[in-house]
Amino acid sequence: MVKPELRQNKITNNWTLYAPHRSTRPMDHKKKKNKQKYKLPKYEKECPFCPGNEKMLPSVISEIRNKNSWFTRIVSNKYPVLLPEEKQKKFNDVTFPCMLTSGNQEVIVEHPMHNKNISSFSTCEFENLLKTYRKRFDELIRIKSNKFVFVFRNHGEGAGASRIHPHSQIVSLGFVPAYIQYRENNSKKFFHKHGRSIYKTLLEREKKEKKRMLFENDAFLAFVPYAAEVKCELWILPKKQRANFGKITNKEIILLAKILKKTLERLHEKLKNPDYNLVLYSASKHNIKASYLCWHIQIRPKLSRPAGFEIVSGMNVNPSLPEIDAKFLRNH
Repeated sequence: MVKPELRQNKITNNWTLYAPHRSTRPMDHKKKKNKQKYKLPKYEKECPFCPGNEKMLPSVISEIRNKNSWFTRIVSNKYPVLLPEEKQKKFNDVTFPCMLTSGNQEVIVEHPMHNKNISSFSTCEFENLLKTYRKRFDELIRIKSNKFVFVFRNHGEGAGASRIHPHSQIVSLGFVPAYIQYRENNSKKFFHKHGRSIYKTLLEREKKEKKRMLFENDAFLAFVPYAAEVKCELWILPKKQRANFGKITNKEIILLAKILKKTLERLHEKLKNPDYNLVLYSASKHNIKASYLCWHIQIRPKLSRPAGFEIVSGMNVNPSLPEIDAKFLRNH
């Protein structure tokens, strides 16, 4: 029996408990029923993201297109969490602190086809998507009131996706969330203590040990992190450290498109199109040039739900070791 062990993520200082002795058979997730009971159409008349249904949208902000059609499209979120016109204002109350804040929440429609799964995107389609991310990220981070910008993608109902049409979201905030401040401060402390970036250290260790690696090219490494908080969690980390995602080059976008395509294809194949959350982390505005930070992509499959132990302890329980997950995903 493999004994339980604790591992710490040095970026967040969070501990994860690994309990592989509690795991069900490794392939049990393959028994999951097909999520779609019918074949999805290429066009859905009730979907606001499908071409021809623009009247259902609040507005179209920008597009990447050719003469005949658009490839990706940024649209206003009809039900945003934040409003751009709100002014920053604090109400000083020791017991019940409160503040008004502003921000943007926009939808990135990733493809004109309603039934297109991102795992089947071509490399060129991934390039268009990443260029859309970069363009809008760079525009939003330049707005004076925006302090933090991030991109996320909810895939599947279990991950919070409210629409089937392939899409992701980009959000800007007029403040820096405490969790992001904590992550960035930890990275800063590590840098001052060891004289090197935690991200560079992680990348070098993963390359050296190889047992958690999935894919590698000239610019990026895809791997299951040493302290993965969930089963089959994956990170994509650039080899050239840069805090600001908005500064990614066209050459790097091509290489990122290739490794992201392979990673999502492998997840789709091995886990049978799992629900997952994809997050693109970049530095907050006041740390946008920090040498101790590095933008990166994190993918967290939703293969289990937190229960009482996790809620009370505040720790994640992972029923599988990262090395086992990486071996499983590598086995094509």
